[in-house]
Amino acid sequence: RSPASVVDELERAKTRWGYMDFDVLDDTFTQDVDRAVEICRLLKERQLGMRWSCPNGIRADRITPQLLDAMVEAGCHTVIFGVESADPELFASIRKGENLDDVVNAIKMAKEARLRVGGFFIIGLPGDSFEKNIRSHEFAGEIGLDWAHFNILAPYPGTRVWDDIEKHGRFLE
Repeated sequence: RSPASVVDELERAKTRWGYMDFDVLDDTFTQDVDRAVEICRLLKERQLGMRWSCPNGIRADRITPQLLDAMVEAGCHTVIFGVESADPELFASIRKGENLDDVVNAIKMAKEARLRVGGFFIIGLPGDSFEKNIRSHEFAGEIGLDWAHFNILAPYPGTRVWDDIEKHGRFLE
């Protein structure tokens, strides 16, 4: 959808029903930085005064100080990143196209932009251990998160993790 159509819909929600805040439930919102900045520009230009957040998790490797400034100026107050694990090998095994340094740097930039920042972690990735989960818990505090969500791995049929579980017969429930 075009940035204008997104902001048009938000403007209607405010005008017709009085909505004053919203959540962006698109974990690829920051994938196209120019599109995200344009949405922010239009929100600010139209002076909607709506507060919003990105609670679904956003791409850390696309974050720039300019993007975060545009988000804050447009009313964003909270973002969440997929940290997944503090263990670099486990993190790399996910193959999400980012590295752990991208996530740490994005969190630092988001905090500098005055955003509240949360993190998602996954318990039970192939190769995970109790010790690695304890390290992730400690890491959550070290990197300045305002809160962390620790979730049990939910493998889906057809994914690499599902195939690994079927092959090796191990899964944490």
